[in-house]
Amino acid sequence: GSMPYLLAMVLALTVMGSFWGLSVQLVTFREQGILRRFRVTPVGASAMLASSLISNYFLTLPTIAIEFYLSRSLFHMAGLGNLFSVFILVTIGTVTFASLGLIIASVTNTMQETQIINQIIWFVFLFISGATIPFPKLPAMVQRVAVFLPATYLVSGLQRAMVDHTNVTELGAYLASLVGCALI
Repeated sequence: GSMPYLLAMVLALTVMGSFWGLSVQLVTFREQGILRRFRVTPVGASAMLASSLISNYFLTLPTIAIEFYLSRSLFHMAGLGNLFSVFILVTIGTVTFASLGLIIASVTNTMQETQIINQIIWFVFLFISGATIPFPKLPAMVQRVAVFLPATYLVSGLQRAMVDHTNVTELGAYLASLVGCALI
């Protein structure tokens, strides 16, 4: 019975991990001088960034499919939740966290700086958003801080979609906060 709740946390961790890939990749490209070569291509920077976001998304989907499969086959999870809501949350969440990775890549100069900032942000996402410790178990002060994190809305939205079979139309606040963060 608790498997959909726990799977939502695992799915959120998978989606949140997408910010690692892009930040590390772009800083590596900058350190190796590859980004300079991209300037002479006929493709613009926005197309290059969009292709990075899209490829990151398509690399995340098989992992999520495997997590669903293992939940059903190994842990005998009865229902799948609202799959359409999960799909929308995963899609918007991947774009949101990949965008955060792009922000990190734009403010750091070296791989060491990138890894330090990624570790700090990852720590906050893990322990304050409800992805590893259930949100109701967190102290009230931490919960007040967590409402400013996109990870909190991803975890909560996925839990509602998995446990309560919530429709996309009822996840408006969760989706709006993720889209808002992606736009920033």
